[in-house]
Amino acid sequence: MMEIYRFQRSSQEKTVIIDCLLLLEKAEVPEWIDGFSVRIVEVSSVVMKKLSGMQSTESIEAIALMRMPTSFSDIDSEEKEVNCKTWFPSLHRVLVLDGVQDPGNLGTLLRSARAFGWNGAFLLPGCCDPFNEKALRASRGASFQLPIVSGTGIILNP
Repeated sequence: MMEIYRFQRSSQEKTVIIDCLLLLEKAEVPEWIDGFSVRIVEVSSVVMKKLSGMQSTESIEAIALMRMPTSFSDIDSEEKEVNCKTWFPSLHRVLVLDGVQDPGNLGTLLRSARAFGWNGAFLLPGCCDPFNEKALRASRGASFQLPIVSGTGIILNP
């Protein structure tokens, strides 16, 4: 719950990006949610288990349905030459990842890049989805705070 709150409060997005909060039945609605216009739906532990992809839902109180952040870009193969400055505030420190298939590892790398003040991450082919549930859990919110670009077969110009 606190991860969702911290992300929403620190978000650079001007609009609320949480569309719906799925709350485990009998769980208390958090006080901080009053400041946002978010639809709340109570769900059973069976539904929560199915949605979370975890065997035990004891540590899960809520799941947020969110829009894709504007800090994420997916470059198609038709864009052969791209200016990186359109995505990253600075090209001083950009993490370039190739073929990272384990979502936990990807999330940890994104979290570390954010913690060390890197300017973004570029995911080359073969990397898993940075918004995979396990990657999100491992990134602890960094996936939404760090500019992430995914692309194939392009020439990057600084």
